[in-house]
Parts: sequence; C-alpha cells; structure tokens
Amino acid sequence: MHALRKVLVLHLHNWQRIAEEHASVVWQTAYRLLRNQSDAADCFQEAFLAAFALSQRQPVRNVRAFLLHLVTKRAIDPLRRRMRQGCHEAN
Repeated sequence: MHALRKVLVLHLHNWQRIAEEHASVVWQTAYRLLRNQSDAADCFQEAFLAAFALSQRQPVRNVRAFLLHLVTKRAIDPLRRRMRQGCHEAN
C-alpha cells in the first residue's frame, strides 16, 4: 500500500508538468478538428480529465499519443452532432 501511495503522489506532481508540456499540441488538435473555440475548449478539458483518471488505473507508456487519442475521440461526438444537425436542416 505504501508503494501505491508513493506512486500516486509522484503521479500528481508529474501531472502539472505533463499538462504544461502537452497542452499546446492537444489544443491544436482539438481546434483543428472542431474549428470552434468553445467546442475545442470543452474537448481539451475532457481529454485531460479523462487522461488523468485513466492514468490512475493503468500505466501510460506514451503520454502524448494517449492525450492525442483522447482528444480526437472526444472531438468525434461534436462533429457527429454537427453532421446530424446539418442533415436535419437540409431536409
């Protein structure tokens, strides 16, 4: 149990560094996919929150790839919503 607590404390200290290091590329990806600042901001936040939660349950080997995967997956829902709205408006 002591080892787990030590890993968690280390994880929390590293999280700020990880977020600062990867924030730019995660934001660029979200904005490039969504082309909307509000949607990109939501997607950005959701990706980092999910990354933090998931990284507590399993080890992450490539943080950048993990974050980019999460932000891309989070962008899919707003994109699908837009497509559905566009289809409904066209009919």
